[in-house]
Amino acid sequence: MDRDGNSSGTGNNAPTEFTPWEGEDLPLMEVQGFDMRNGSPESACRLLVRLPMAQGYHWVPVQGMPPEAAMSHIDAFIKSQHMQLMAHPPAGWTPDRIKKIAICLGISRAVATANHRIQLSDIIPEERASPVFNYRPLAAGATKGTTEIVPGLSDEERAFAALPMEYTDEEKAAMAVLMRCSLATIPLQGYSLVVCGQHYLSDKGTRSRKAFAAVERQFWGEPAIKDWLGADIEQIQDAMWLKATHPVNVTVKYGACTSQELKVQLVTAGVGLAAAWLPAMEPEVRAGTCYIALFDVLRPLFQMFGGVVKTDLLELAVATVQAYPFGTENPRELQNRDKRIPLNVVNRRTAVHWVSSLVNRNAKIAAECYGFYIAMSDRTQMSTAGGGFDTLRCQLSLKKLATNQFPAYRAGYEKYGDYAADVARARSRGGDARQAMSCSCVSKVVSAFNSCGEMANFKVFVGYDPREDIAYEVCRHSILKKASIPVEIIPIKQSELRKNGLYWREKDQYESTEFSFSRFLTPKLANYEGWAMFVDCDFLYLADIKELRDLIDEKYAVMCVQHEYVPKEATKMDGAVQTVYPRKNWSSMVLYNCGHPKNSVLTPEAVNTETGAFLHRFQWLQDDEIGSIPFVWNFLEGHNKVVENDPSTFPKAIHYTRGGPWFEAWKNCAFADLWLKERDEYQNDAKKAITN
Repeated sequence: MDRDGNSSGTGNNAPTEFTPWEGEDLPLMEVQGFDMRNGSPESACRLLVRLPMAQGYHWVPVQGMPPEAAMSHIDAFIKSQHMQLMAHPPAGWTPDRIKKIAICLGISRAVATANHRIQLSDIIPEERASPVFNYRPLAAGATKGTTEIVPGLSDEERAFAALPMEYTDEEKAAMAVLMRCSLATIPLQGYSLVVCGQHYLSDKGTRSRKAFAAVERQFWGEPAIKDWLGADIEQIQDAMWLKATHPVNVTVKYGACTSQELKVQLVTAGVGLAAAWLPAMEPEVRAGTCYIALFDVLRPLFQMFGGVVKTDLLELAVATVQAYPFGTENPRELQNRDKRIPLNVVNRRTAVHWVSSLVNRNAKIAAECYGFYIAMSDRTQMSTAGGGFDTLRCQLSLKKLATNQFPAYRAGYEKYGDYAADVARARSRGGDARQAMSCSCVSKVVSAFNSCGEMANFKVFVGYDPREDIAYEVCRHSILKKASIPVEIIPIKQSELRKNGLYWREKDQYESTEFSFSRFLTPKLANYEGWAMFVDCDFLYLADIKELRDLIDEKYAVMCVQHEYVPKEATKMDGAVQTVYPRKNWSSMVLYNCGHPKNSVLTPEAVNTETGAFLHRFQWLQDDEIGSIPFVWNFLEGHNKVVENDPSTFPKAIHYTRGGPWFEAWKNCAFADLWLKERDEYQNDAKKAITN
């Protein structure tokens, strides 16, 4: 029953508007809520609720204390946290456990305050409690400042605060160990945020847990603390690695985990197992740095035989990531920006995507290099200077290559065997290793790595129809003429696809070209790797295709110009029926992220059996998986307009979607002169090629 007699939801009893908390890095929970008096389940709204850390763990600052004084007043930190936990004790906790956790929290927060110069503004307000103590600065002749109880506490609180903290010898010994452990907390929480997106994960298989476990192995096996941990070890882990510095702003953690200087300081302080995980990098960036290190080791060997291993572009991409700070979506523009940096790289996230694309494109060649390196290491018993362990062999990013790219890894491993055998034969004939260059298998080894680290040719698949052969040739010519990057243009010919068993679909009455459906085989034809482009043959490129490739964003499965196009004509081209459907012309020029999991749907079976709506409307994708490209890269002749004095409207690729000058009916269409000029250039170049 409607108690207030209002079923419309507009009465005086309408629920108040909720304002979500804005605290940083707090766990999220979505709840479904509605009030039956003022609405119905259909009108339910979703509320985003941020759940703060339990109140007993809130950071209790020592009011007015400068960071440099923190280590001289650890007792005040411990006492403050002890009182906070006593006031808000977790269910079932004994006084002994509360004291243990207070010691952990107090020590960790004092060490963090001193080492990272934490101010009150660095603590998340929602996880900050009222102070128990004031700090009184250093008096004349004194060696340190003093603390005093803040006014306003109850008599019971003041009495408890006035009691000195008493520690057993076991507690004192444990506290000394915890002080060293605490040096790692802030930087490793930053590392965990970068790698896992969480401050600390207790799951043993995560990189986060492994990093903190390394610190435990280094310190918690000591007799001074082992017995003290006892049955409370899980609560102590949670307090030390998560709760103690969770309230600290993530900016502090990002700065700590990426600082090479702090890494050195940790080593100097004897916390080397924590330092080994730093500086923190996104997995893609760590993979990129591992590739570079691997190529650096092999480069001298390959150069000996005339090979080249170039990693300039990958090194630039990694350096670009490092130039952008963590946690900033709109940083300042890079100074002296290198022209090779893609235009869409504007912050750390997009720079990481760039590194990821290079890493993915070069995964096979890196796997081959890694196999070659491992074979060389196995046979020569390579070791690092000073008898250390082989760090490249143990790098997770490289070890994954041996699994994910096993055929390439195996090929590289075997090539080292061929190389070693040829070198041995050359030496047995009285020559040196360089003479092995004449052996075919060594030449094969060298040539395999000649383009390592460089971006592969950008593959452009162009729809081909025998009726429009000249359109294809002109489109191809316009792309190659202006391209400043290596481009491989591949015509999608239906006859060849049918011959190879990739296309068997019956012709549809509404198909205006032979590539109406075969275009969706692009990811398959690119072996589901890297990025590739499909484009109709009736395009004319006026700009460098590198500009288009630089718009690539790895988070999308496809990218295209998202037209809202309703043609006015009933026919097009040479009399073909003009059809109207949602997302028309989106599929006429598409950048495919061929390795994206969603694009694995585009198998030959799917392309030959799915409906036109499913394919042309990209129904295998969610809307947020389709990236947008400026319309000037698919400028529809007869639809899009050039605005005078507005360069953003000037076409970079004209699409003669209604029909181009190669059709009699469209010889006077807009931009016909540009196409005819390009055609003449193509024909002249073709004649020169024949003459030569």
